[in-house]
This record gives sequence, C-alpha cells and structure tokens, in this order.
Amino acid sequence: MIPETYPAMPRTQLRTFSIIVVLLFLAFCREAWAKDAVRIASLAPQIRSPLRAGDSVNFEIGVEYDSGSENRALYVSVIRGGHGEHSEVVSRWMQVIQGHQRITVQRLVTIPVTNNISIFVYIVDSKSGPNGERLADDRREFDVVDRTGSRIKAGDDGDSLKIVSSLPAAGARFRSGETVRLDLKVDYELKSSASGRVSWGFISGVGIQAAEYTEPIRKGKGSLVLSREVQIQPSMGNTPSLYVMILADGFARRVATDVVSYSMDVTPQSSVDSQTLRVDVEGKFQDRVKILRIAPVGDLRLKYGTPVDMEFRIDYELTSLEDVELEVQFHDRKSFGSDYRVVHRGTGSFTVTRRIVPSKDSGPELSVNVILAIPPVGSDKLTFSISPD
Repeated sequence: MIPETYPAMPRTQLRTFSIIVVLLFLAFCREAWAKDAVRIASLAPQIRSPLRAGDSVNFEIGVEYDSGSENRALYVSVIRGGHGEHSEVVSRWMQVIQGHQRITVQRLVTIPVTNNISIFVYIVDSKSGPNGERLADDRREFDVVDRTGSRIKAGDDGDSLKIVSSLPAAGARFRSGETVRLDLKVDYELKSSASGRVSWGFISGVGIQAAEYTEPIRKGKGSLVLSREVQIQPSMGNTPSLYVMILADGFARRVATDVVSYSMDVTPQSSVDSQTLRVDVEGKFQDRVKILRIAPVGDLRLKYGTPVDMEFRIDYELTSLEDVELEVQFHDRKSFGSDYRVVHRGTGSFTVTRRIVPSKDSGPELSVNVILAIPPVGSDKLTFSISPD
C-alpha cells in the first residue's frame, strides 16, 4: 500500500503557526512565573530555644518572596496563642510588593503569657486586606515558658458575655440632651486570662464612641450590675447602641461582646458628621499619640518614581487601658504599607522606617497616619505633597 502523503504547509501559514506556538509558550511561562511564593529564609532567635513570658524579644525575620502580579501585599505577623487557645496578632508589618526580593523585618515584642508564639508570613491580594485569601504562606512556631522555665499550657478559649436585662429596654427612643439612667445586668465567663475588664458605653452606627466605663473582673463565671446616668449627646447619632465587652488582660482585642440598640430623635441642627469621638465622662484619662518625621531632614519633596527612605518616631501615652492596638498606615490613593503592634499602659516610643516610591497612580498627596486603639483613643497624621517633576 502506498503511504498517504500530505502537501507541505505554505510558508506564510508555517510562520503564523510558529508565532502562535511561541506566544502560547510565553504565556505558559508567564503564568508559571506569576505564581506567588514566600518563605522564611532566616529567623532570630532560633525556634529551638523557647521564649519566656514577660521578656522583650527583637525578632529578625528574613523573608524571600516572588510575585509576578500587581496588587500583592506581603504580611509579616507575630501571633500569640492557637492550639486550643485564643489567638491574636501582637505585631504585624505590611508592604505592597511585586517581583523577587529578600528582606529583613524586625519586630520588637513583649512576650505575653501564652502557650505559643508564631511567626507567620503570607501574600494576599492587596485589595482584600489581611484576612483575604492567602496565595502563599510560611510559618515558624516557638514554645513559651514561664519564669521557672516550665512550658506554659494552653489557656481555655470560649469567653462569653450576655446582657441579661436592660433599662431602658432595647428599642427605646431617646431625645438629644435628655439624661437617661442606664441599668444593666450582665452575666459573663472569662476563660482566656486570669483577669480582665468589662468595658461598656455608647457607640453609634457611624463609629462615634460617646462614653466608656470599665469594671475589673477575675477568671471564672460572674455577674455585674452596671448603672450610670448619661446625658444623651447628638454625637451618639441616629442609632446609638449600648455595648458591653470583655477585654482580657494580655489581649488588645475584645474576647466577648453583647449589644443593646436604641434610636434617637435627631434634628438637622443637632446631627453630626461621621467622625470618631471619644468622651471620658469621668475625667480619669487622656490617651495621646504623636508622629514625628526624623529622616530625611529638612524640606521633603516627593517625586514620582524617586525612592525616599523615611523614618518616623511614634510617641504615645496610654492610661485608659492595659493593652491596645497601635497602627501606622502609609497610603496615597490606596494603602501600600502598615506597621501594627500591641502597646501597653504607660508611655513609650519607637521608630518606623519605610522606603517610599511614589508612582503616577499615587495622586497629589501621601499620608502617614497613626491610630491608637480601635475604637480610636488617639490619632495623628502627617501629609506630604508629591511633585510631578
């Protein structure tokens, strides 16, 4: 049988076919290269040595990453707890990234009473924030010991709090300027720490905190009767809510909460803009935070595409709570970096360094914000103009 033959492919078709093959190959390579990767390349102290609760530890975290896509953010976090214990981020560094690089991030952390400290690095889409889908990650874990060298056991999770009764009852309508007596009964169970505080007050739907009171509690079950006379202020908004929450010692975030919601008659003259307002109704505290640029010295002129190594000093004074969150935010039209940590009662100071490269998408200004606690008990802001030439 004579074998079947095919006519030769015309030269123009062959050239087109070759171009298509090359483009498909390049697209495949680009897709493979664009996959995100991150690893902890070095770490000090080494994980074979346990950490001791109460010590201040300077972590040096060497991170190597690859990202061929835009809109990627690298997070470097120090996390307490897990493995059956309530977990919380105690320090975090974030930067928008692209390409391949190896960097070293330093985080100074006071080790809390916990069973475990984790160093966790991960990459997410920068638009999704720290809780977005992780595209790549790596982790290292330390055991934690007490002053005697004994391993700390995992604390109990599952703190709870319930408003059993409230006067006025939920749904009551207030008038601006009137004085209202609040009577609450609260049942709680604190498991995650030996002691803590029940904090309560008004917060509006636009984030305006109008009052705060605290009551100390100990580990275990208990009940509290909370009573105050409060003058209803326009700053409480149209839908004020009375919140009660547990703040466990050693944690910056609440571990349990409950809310009673009300409404209020607000005239156009007494309405307020959406802003943050904290009023110390008992006159016992005033928290402060201040941001100061250290470098570069002198007049600072930012230009598109020109990198600038900036250094800031953050000073704070905290008297209202034992532990709160403090976050420094770097942003232009969108956030491109942050520095988050838990700070403790008293005065303190630390420095933050960041390389800033304004792009043409940055807009006319770059801002550095510092916020103390959520809801904020103090804040400060620096704004810099960006020159197009």
